[in-house]
Amino acid sequence: MKTKFGIAAGAFAAIAYLCGFFSGYLVLALIVGYVFIVEDNDWLKINVLKALVITLCFSVLSALIGFIPNIFDLIASLFRIWGKGTTISGAEAVVGINAAVSFIQTVLNICEKILMLLLALFATKLKTIKIGFIDSIIEKAIIKG
Repeated sequence: MKTKFGIAAGAFAAIAYLCGFFSGYLVLALIVGYVFIVEDNDWLKINVLKALVITLCFSVLSALIGFIPNIFDLIASLFRIWGKGTTISGAEAVVGINAAVSFIQTVLNICEKILMLLLALFATKLKTIKIGFIDSIIEKAIIKG
């Protein structure tokens, strides 16, 4: 099954996953737009949209995790306003929190890379990895919508 662009649908979906992995949103958004405007293949539509949604989910999750040190800094600033300066143990806690957040974001980044590479590999064989809530939302939007 080939696209109107002349590329196999599996290869095109793999390109979408790899663009999400390497280049981010702009190229991936252009690919999704092309597929939704020009192509008729529901499997391809589901997979390119899935690449975009997964990329967005990982970015949002990373941003939310990144807020954790900001929240602790905010709390420390409030204590400083009322004259309760941070102690050495408080400073050590902030360093520990920053290290934990950095570790979590690194793990998240590795998971994203592994998932996108696996999805690209599966796409070349016209298969996919089911990701419960993402797949159900996308399939409802494309097939039933």
